[in-house]
Amino acid sequence: MLDECAPEHEWDEKTHHYHIKWKDKPVYPSLPKGDHSKRGKRAGRAEIEVGHVKKIVRFLGIDIDCANKMVPQLNLKQKT
Repeated sequence: MLDECAPEHEWDEKTHHYHIKWKDKPVYPSLPKGDHSKRGKRAGRAEIEVGHVKKIVRFLGIDIDCANKMVPQLNLKQKT
């Protein structure tokens, strides 16, 4: 989703999280890596909860329509 909806984003891998930066926004510091579960990094993939993705979209100001298209489970609504 970040590749498609937040082009040119940057990420920095930390011990337990990724730090995500896009445009002039502050760093989003808490995207979990999932490296401490059997379903996580040891299995070759990390599961990220929808709540984290919603928070990233709001925090970084990512286009809601793009985010919903890439991750339909989000069901984000435009603010009125």
